[in-house]
Amino acid sequence: MKQTIFILLILNILTKLPAQNAQTISLKEVLDIAQKQSLDAFKSKNMYLASYWDYRSFVAKQLPFVDLNLNPFDLRRTITKRYDFDQNVDVFREQKTLDSYANLSLNQNIPFTGGKIYIDSDLSRLLSYGETEITTFSATLIRFGLVQPLFAYNDLKWEKKLSPLKFDKEKQEYNRSLEET
Repeated sequence: MKQTIFILLILNILTKLPAQNAQTISLKEVLDIAQKQSLDAFKSKNMYLASYWDYRSFVAKQLPFVDLNLNPFDLRRTITKRYDFDQNVDVFREQKTLDSYANLSLNQNIPFTGGKIYIDSDLSRLLSYGETEITTFSATLIRFGLVQPLFAYNDLKWEKKLSPLKFDKEKQEYNRSLEET
C-alpha cells in the first residue's frame, strides 16, 4: 500500500512539473524551428551551399587571371663526357649550374573555342661554375599568345550551358525540401 501511494505521489509531481514550464508557440514558430533544426533541412542547406560554390567557381573561371611561376634556385651538378681535342681523348668534366626563372602572365579563357589568350613576360638567369664562372641572362619583355586545342573536348562551352541550370535545379530542390520539412 505504501508503494502505491509513493508511486502516485511521484506521478502527480511529474505531471505538474512540465505544466509549470510549458510554453505556447504558434504553428509558424514550430515550422521555423523544424526548418532550422531538422536533419533534412541541414542536409538540404549544405547541398545548396555546395552547388552555390560550384557555380561561383564556374563564374570565376570566366574572369581573367594572373599566373606567377617562380623557380628561384635550381642547382645542378653533373659530370659529362667531353672530347678533348688537344689530347685526342674523351674526358669527364664536372659541370655546375645555378638557374633562376620567373614568369608573370595574364590569361583569359575563351569559352566558345576552349582556348586561352595570354600575355606574359619572363626573366631567366644561368650561372655556370667551373674553371671560369659565366653568368647569362635571358628576358622576354612581352609575349602575346593563343593556346587552342584543335581536336579536344571543350569543357568551358558545356560548363557555360550547364552550370546555371544545375544551380537553378539545386535552388528549387532546396526550396522544395524546406517546404516538405
